[in-house]
Amino acid sequence: MDEGLRVMSANQCFSVHIPQFCSVRWRAASEDVFTCRYFLEQDRLKLRLRFPPRQPSFSRSGMVLVLVLAIVAVLSFAALAIVRNLSTETRSLLYEADQVQLEQVLLSGVEYIKAFAEATPEEQEALGGPYDNPSRFERIAVTDPSGTKTVGYFSVRSLYGAGVESGAGVYFGLESENAKLSLQALLLWEGTRMGSAREALLRLPGMTETVADSILDWIDPDENRRTFGAESDYYAGLRLPYRPRNDLPVALEELLLVRGVERTQLLGGSLRGVSFGGFSQEGQLGLSRENQPWISYLTPYNGERNITPGGSPRINLNDSDLTRLHERLAEEFFPELADFVIFFRQFGPVADAAEGPVAAESSEAAESISPDFSRPGSHLFRTIFDCLGQVVEVEGQDGQAVQIPCPLTSDPERLREWLPQWVDKTTTTGDPVIYGRINVLRAPREVLLAIPGMDSSLAERILATRRSGGLSGAERSRNLAWLYLEGVLTLEQLRELGPFITTGGDIWSAEVVAEASEEGTKRLRARVAVDATRYPARQIYWKLMGDR
Repeated sequence: MDEGLRVMSANQCFSVHIPQFCSVRWRAASEDVFTCRYFLEQDRLKLRLRFPPRQPSFSRSGMVLVLVLAIVAVLSFAALAIVRNLSTETRSLLYEADQVQLEQVLLSGVEYIKAFAEATPEEQEALGGPYDNPSRFERIAVTDPSGTKTVGYFSVRSLYGAGVESGAGVYFGLESENAKLSLQALLLWEGTRMGSAREALLRLPGMTETVADSILDWIDPDENRRTFGAESDYYAGLRLPYRPRNDLPVALEELLLVRGVERTQLLGGSLRGVSFGGFSQEGQLGLSRENQPWISYLTPYNGERNITPGGSPRINLNDSDLTRLHERLAEEFFPELADFVIFFRQFGPVADAAEGPVAAESSEAAESISPDFSRPGSHLFRTIFDCLGQVVEVEGQDGQAVQIPCPLTSDPERLREWLPQWVDKTTTTGDPVIYGRINVLRAPREVLLAIPGMDSSLAERILATRRSGGLSGAERSRNLAWLYLEGVLTLEQLRELGPFITTGGDIWSAEVVAEASEEGTKRLRARVAVDATRYPARQIYWKLMGDR
């Protein structure tokens, strides 16, 4: 029995007659090939269709979804990368801003040192002095322009403490470069006495004749090699040749180029043991007097203002205008002393006085003699102490020679009253700056022994007086008169040492430490030197030391 079957494809329909128990194979319009088999089973028509395996096909809507998801993922990753980069840049900018702010706090410390150094000695003493003064140099706050917010703190400290008698530790304050052995002073001393510069350098711990002569050959202006020194011929033969400066170095680190100079000897080792807040035990052990580097004793800088403690110019005892000199001395002191100085300039001393004050020998003839200002001054002062304890001989009105003693030293009470003022207000040069003198109130033993004419017993007397408290109180107000009045030096020793010693100085060095406002966070420090010999003070050395 034939049955009809209607088969529909995707594109068209077919009507076919399919015989019983037979199979038909055809291709539909959709190009899908399948087999139809039908048979009659139990009076029921069953149709079995067997399709061949079909290749998977993609839905267009599914592809769009996948594509959208991919684009979203790419954009998400790109956005995440941008956010991360922005976050990194923000942190970097904040760090740079904090660093710049910390550097400005550090520079504020330098300006603070300049302002303090520009002050007169009297003003500095009124502020507590430049040495060991935590109230003025420890943790000074820096605020914003409105003054309402603290942006950081700085401290000014001295690590090596060349003038500290313990020889170690940290104190808050400045370090006087005049308390060190000046390379400029070495050249000046060498000009007065051959070999004195080498002797001075050999006083430093660990110094040898080879290194001493090599340093002097480096700074002197000639090409003449000293016995153990080195000049251009030696440095020209090095693997990387260079020429010696033959002048004063710009910074002490330049001496590392000198033959035989080692970094640890010149600049010292690590200072990790020195705590920021004060005197750590480890720091004191690491900075003992025996182990101090040469930077504690040597400096390329030296100078002091030729002014009174109040800041006015001193009286030049070698002024060529004797009338002006007499007027100024009579105004600042008393007429008898002014007359004696003019006589000293015109005739010079005739004899040295014995140790101690000279007895007065007043007479009507001496009191009636007045200076003749038309007579030029043929004798110059080498030091301001030259006339003290001396006697001058002048011609009286009757033609007889009259001897006149120094009125300042002829009376002990007058001497104690006027000698400190004499030292403060007089000078032997009209130059605004005096170079090459050593501050005996702060210099360590090695530097004291390097001064020409200073022996070990005299150096020990000075150190003993310092240790016993002789320098307590207003230290800068004490001048060289103190050494004589306390019996440390005689007038003869003062006259001999006068050109080489002082109690002042206007070149300062220190380490400035800047801190962020938050306790225990960022920190920055630098080593600086400030020259206040002329106004305004200027920074002459800068070395960034890191954040420790």
